[in-house]
Amino acid sequence: MEKKLLSLAAVTVLLSGCNLNTSQSFQTDYFGIDVDSHGYITGMYNLTRESRNFSPADQPSPLLALYDSGLKRYYYPQKARYAGGRYKLEYENGSVATVRLDEKDKYFKLTLEDLTPREGIDGVQWGNYYTNINNVLGEMIGVARDTSAAVCYAIGALALDDNTIGGESRYTSETGAGGYIVHTPDLEKYPLPLTLHEGESFSVGGDGFSDVAFYNRKELFYRSLYGSTAGVDCNGRINIRYHSRDRRGENMIYTPEGVALVSEKFRYHQQRQAVPGVDYIGSSIALWGSPDSTALMDVIQTIVLEEGLPHPIFNGKWVKDPTSFMPDLQTYGNRYDSIASYAKQMGLKVINAYDQGFLVPDRANEGYLDGKDQPRKTYRFSDGTSLSHREYADLWLRMV
Repeated sequence: MEKKLLSLAAVTVLLSGCNLNTSQSFQTDYFGIDVDSHGYITGMYNLTRESRNFSPADQPSPLLALYDSGLKRYYYPQKARYAGGRYKLEYENGSVATVRLDEKDKYFKLTLEDLTPREGIDGVQWGNYYTNINNVLGEMIGVARDTSAAVCYAIGALALDDNTIGGESRYTSETGAGGYIVHTPDLEKYPLPLTLHEGESFSVGGDGFSDVAFYNRKELFYRSLYGSTAGVDCNGRINIRYHSRDRRGENMIYTPEGVALVSEKFRYHQQRQAVPGVDYIGSSIALWGSPDSTALMDVIQTIVLEEGLPHPIFNGKWVKDPTSFMPDLQTYGNRYDSIASYAKQMGLKVINAYDQGFLVPDRANEGYLDGKDQPRKTYRFSDGTSLSHREYADLWLRMV
């Protein structure tokens, strides 16, 4: 009898040990995830209603991947141990990453606290976080949206520090996307021609300078990209990815890459300068899911406010608030005698000085558009006088 009791005790201890490495579940008010013992997200759920698992069964999502640019190789987690709000992720190359996971009310905050050893690892990548959502992608901040009335759910991520940016570690370029990908938001309404497949990329086309030539593909299954934080696979399923680099050493990069271009003449090599003290340790993102109809104002704005991200206000509203939208007055001709008066009479509060050209950064002017003492005056009047941006803005404010 004593031997049997000892055996049962041993089994209990073994089972308890196994439980340390089983799947862990985490949740916010709207979103639940399951993370398996290898460090992959295998479950994504809408907690506001009965829902399917948004994590594809054939494509789990690594919490964090490591990248060696010398070998051009990713390392993915092999084993995960969770305790005290932190994951210890073990990788094939022997590295161990410490990732803190905070369960907030409306998002998960993931932070890389340590990586040891780190030889050869010059980049880390959050994700890719794969979903089976195949409707609308937000490639600038990384969102997968199902806007249908039956589902109405979105899953996304947001960088919480300056050295964590959208995209994949395997690309050295940081110039952003600039081409088209093939993706239909509704396969029944907008079926793909037999000559195209999901995820296929194309250059922007034409001469690359005029708007007509630049946006030369009007069909709804061509998606013009303005970022690389979200992508689609060959089945149209949307994934999200952020990455962070060790910028303490300089290196040669090839730019731009990973996106389709107008012409080969725009491709070139460039020496990236070292940025002392800027590393991937401390890289952090917010991972969230919520009803699509309230995601922006309820969840994303909450992340921005709680994490101290820029939150510009105009006319008392966050500039991202859809209700803050207003038309502006676009000018050309470079004569401003009556423009401010026209804006006031039309009830407009923004003047788009389209004839002023694009602003070019100049480090010598200490951040002032027209120099510290405003010597540059580009707003011209018929009587020969000219004003700087600040002076013209003051004139406009006096009128309104």
